[in-house]
Amino acid sequence: MKSKKSLSLKSAKRPLSTGHIKVRAYPGSRRESVNKSGDDRLCIHVKELAAGNRANERVLEIIHSLHPGRSIRIIKGHHAPNKIFQIS
Repeated sequence: MKSKKSLSLKSAKRPLSTGHIKVRAYPGSRRESVNKSGDDRLCIHVKELAAGNRANERVLEIIHSLHPGRSIRIIKGHHAPNKIFQIS
């Protein structure tokens, strides 16, 4: 079984891979956290609820903090917990 590597929002200094990353979002969590479960897969727990697109916006902010200065957009999974983001 693969072990998941936990990343803190403040200590993630090196960007992950460029191109596409897969994200599993967990809205309504008690604590915010980012877990890396592969080269191109993240599990992101956010406090915001999914209603009103607030959880997607927070997930996007977190990915921007991991990839500063890059263009990031969601390309699949706008209304689903499994999402794909394009980083360019």
